Amino acid sequence: MIEMKNAVGVAVAYPLVVLVCACLVVGFLTVYVVPVFADIFHDFGSRLPAPTRVCLAVCVFLRHHALSLAVALVLIVILLHGLRRVLRWTESGNFFLDSVVLHVPVVRRLFAAASLGRFSRSLGLLLASRAHVLDSMNLAAAAAGNAVLARSVRAAAQRVSDGTKMADALASTGYFPHSFCWLLGVGEDRGEADRALLDIADAYDRDVAGMEKLVKFLLAPVLVVAVGAVIAFVVLSLYLPLFTAGDAIAG
Repeated sequence: MIEMKNAVGVAVAYPLVVLVCACLVVGFLTVYVVPVFADIFHDFGSRLPAPTRVCLAVCVFLRHHALSLAVALVLIVILLHGLRRVLRWTESGNFFLDSVVLHVPVVRRLFAAASLGRFSRSLGLLLASRAHVLDSMNLAAAAAGNAVLARSVRAAAQRVSDGTKMADALASTGYFPHSFCWLLGVGEDRGEADRALLDIADAYDRDVAGMEKLVKFLLAPVLVVAVGAVIAFVVLSLYLPLFTAGDAIAG
C-alpha cells in the first residue's frame, strides 16, 4: 500500500507541476492582460464574445475576492483536517469516514481491495500460527484499516462463536464478496482455511497492483488534458476579440 502511494505520487508529480504553472500563467493573463485588452476593445463599441466575458467576470471576481478566497480555502482545509482527526478518535467516526470512502467511485474499489487483502493475510497468518479463531478474526479486522470491514467481522465473530462456519458467518454480513466467502469455505472444508486466506490475499494484492498501474497510466494524461483545456479556453477568450476587431474598427 505504501509502495502504491509512492508510485501514484511519482506519477502525478509532473502533471501537478504543469497544473501549478498553468494556474500562474492563467492568473497573470486574467488579472493583468485580459482587462487591459478588454478596455481597448470596449473603446471600439463592440460587444465582447461570450468566452471573453466569462474571463472578465472571473478576473473581476478574483481581483476583489482573491484574498478572501485564499483565507477561506486555508480555513476549510484546516477545519476538514481537524474534523478528520477528531472523527478518527472514535469508532463511530472511523466507521463514518470509511463509509464515505467506500462510496467514492474508483477509490472505493482500491480501498476495499487493499483492506480485504490485509485482513486475509493477517487472518491467514494468525490461523497458521494456531491462534484462537475469534481472537484471530478480531486482530485481523483491526489490522485491515477499514472500520466498516471491522464491524462486519465482529458481527461474524459472534456467529462463529455460536458454531457457524467462518465463511458462512462472513457471508451473512453482506460486506464480503461471494468469491471471497466461497474460496474460504472450500478451504475450511479441506481444513486449510489459513492457506485459502493467504491465496485470497495474494489475489487481492495482484488486484491492487493492477489498479495502481491503471491509476498511474490514466491520472497523468487526465490532468494534462484538463490543464490544456483551461489554457485553450483562456487563449480562445483572448483571440476571439481579435477576429472581430477588424469589423469593430470598420464600424
